[in-house]
Formats: sequence, structure tokens, C-alpha cells
Amino acid sequence: MSKKPLLILLVVGICAAAAWGLAAARRPAPATAPLPPPAGPIRVMTANVRYADPNDGPNAWPLRRDLLVKVVLQHDPDLLACQEVTPAQQAYLVKALSPWYTHYPRPEVGKMRAATSGGVAGERVG
Repeated sequence: MSKKPLLILLVVGICAAAAWGLAAARRPAPATAPLPPPAGPIRVMTANVRYADPNDGPNAWPLRRDLLVKVVLQHDPDLLACQEVTPAQQAYLVKALSPWYTHYPRPEVGKMRAATSGGVAGERVG
């Protein structure tokens, strides 16, 4: 093999490597950096909050909401999942727990189904 084809292959290879490097450098960075894996077990807690019914008497939401926050903080879960939460209850819990927890709402939760969207009109979505 003569030196010219070898030199051409070397130049083409360097140009290809440079183009690949530039293309990789122009890729946008991920929106958020991946989180490191947890150091130990993940503590998960669920709470069936139960919707706020004004006829609940001694179990009415205003009389039990502070207890729920205290229980959550006492058990200190890494992940808290709540069920049967109305938008007003959600707002209270987000505000009360925001110094310690970040809220990740699930889309459509708390919305009501329209009559034209299939299903039963007025049925809760999510």
C-alpha cells in the first residue's frame, strides 16, 4: 500500500472523529440530571385521606388534617402517596408538608368528567 491512500484514510478518519465530537458537543443537556440511586431502602407511606364530607362530625377534615401531617412527619417516609384527596385537601397538605416534601401531582386528578368525554358526567377523573 502506498503512503497516499494511508494518508487519505488517516485524514478522513480524523475528520470523521472531529465531526462526531462536534455533533456530540451540540446535543442539548438533559433537562434534569439523573438522581443518584438511594443509599438504602426507600420508605413508602400511603394515606387514604378520605374526601372532605362536612357531615362527618368528629371525623370532619378540619379535625383530622393536623393529625395526618403529624403522623406523616413522625414516620418520615421518603415517598408519600395519598388517596381520595380533594383539591382543597391537596392544597392544605402541599402547604403543610412543603418544608419537607416536594409535590408531584398526577395529571387529571381532582377533575370532573364532562358529559361528552365518555363515562358518566360528573364522575371524578384520576
